[in-house]
Amino acid sequence: MMDGSLRIRLAALPLGKSRLAGALDFAILDAAGEAEACRVRAACEVDHLGSRIHLRGQVEGEADAHCHRCLEPYRRPVAATFDVTLQRTAAEIEPESDVEFVPDSAVEYDLAPRVQEAVLLEEPLQLVCAPDCRGLCPQCGANLNRDACACALPVDPRWAPLATLRARIDKPA
Repeated sequence: MMDGSLRIRLAALPLGKSRLAGALDFAILDAAGEAEACRVRAACEVDHLGSRIHLRGQVEGEADAHCHRCLEPYRRPVAATFDVTLQRTAAEIEPESDVEFVPDSAVEYDLAPRVQEAVLLEEPLQLVCAPDCRGLCPQCGANLNRDACACALPVDPRWAPLATLRARIDKPA
């Protein structure tokens, strides 16, 4: 069984199907390289077949993040799934891609690295506090979600011929 963390006590694991649950606090780096504190709960379906143990789990929780548009802190939901197959063995064997070998002498298995990996794989590239976040003014840096700024947007001189053409079209005849 699992204690409050995500360590599975292999000797106490009953044969057949069972469910395990636990919680984990950890930090990951987002796409901008900033640390996010994550608090998650993992629920796991276990199918213990003797020497082989199959774990299918779901992870839910929240992470403290900073919006990549307005730089404000916010809490975002975290959701992920994982699938792990453990093979108990007495000898060292070449690892397979979808099976993790665990020595017969192992007392417990720590599921935390698998949960962290699942959460990291679901990490969005751009973290945004709200879909309609307006971000920061590129000139004065004001948060456009809270404040209106009086900055005039610079006009790219390459668009000047089109502005002249538009003025001619819009001019009444």
